[in-house]
Amino acid sequence: MTVSPIPQPAGLALAELAQEAGVPLPASADPDMVLQSGASLEAAQSWHIAYIDHARYTDALRITKAGACLVTERFAEIVPSGTVPITVREPRLVFARILARLHPEALRAAPLIGSTNITERCFVHPSAQVGAGVLFDPGVVVGERVFIGAGTTIGAHSVLGPDVVIGWDCSIGPSITIAHCNMGDRSIVHAGARIGQDGFGFAMSASGPVKVPQIGRVTIGNDVEVGANSTVDRGSG
Repeated sequence: MTVSPIPQPAGLALAELAQEAGVPLPASADPDMVLQSGASLEAAQSWHIAYIDHARYTDALRITKAGACLVTERFAEIVPSGTVPITVREPRLVFARILARLHPEALRAAPLIGSTNITERCFVHPSAQVGAGVLFDPGVVVGERVFIGAGTTIGAHSVLGPDVVIGWDCSIGPSITIAHCNMGDRSIVHAGARIGQDGFGFAMSASGPVKVPQIGRVTIGNDVEVGANSTVDRGSG
């Protein structure tokens, strides 16, 4: 038996999923049938919704056991009889929206412990401004004059350097360093990323390379996602 690492939700009725997709259900479909999650065509069972967006997957579509499948008109006729076809123009896009309804917790990393109390396991400089509902995991370090917007989460052992600005409802994962950075709202930074570190800038002289001071800042806008172990250096100005 395979156990999903993502908590299984109560699910959504077919009628709700069709409403999310913006299309009607087939007349033969049971609008009250509940689907709990999404899966690939091969792995899907009767409580899953799947999708197809390329002809290379038609063999998998013919034998899928999914409760429902998002398809374009091109593939609607080969959906097996036990699967409800939901015909849409962009199956993958609609699948993403439905998964977001079914698994809202998977849209951003949750803190490991997530305490609003600043304990001895964290260091937050007295000059830092911390918004309402900000969650800290153990080992967080927040430097001078940092601003953290309301609803943001900071993962274990992450470090925010002086004058960093983090917007509202951001998710900063574990073991991240952020310096010389202005970040907008609702952005996500995954584990191990390094943002705002010294860029690799040198000028050449007769005696060898001369380091160019990196005095710029990294600007990250709203709704940006930075992958795990990524590096975004600051520039020289």
